[in-house]
Amino acid sequence: MPVGEYGPYPERLRQQFEGVIWKFRSGTQGRETPERFGAWSAVHNRFRQRHDVGVSRRC
Repeated sequence: MPVGEYGPYPERLRQQFEGVIWKFRSGTQGRETPERFGAWSAVHNRFRQRHDVGVSRRC
């Protein structure tokens, strides 16, 4: 299993990432994230981790 800066990649990594994309496309607030993407807090934390390392600025 690959290990990232924040530890092992969770099994739901793809679902959380899709939740981040859904959040931007829909324009809703974090707590309105559908449960199919996991807990809203996990989706938010995934976004925050990526934002903190500058992933969004590389695009």
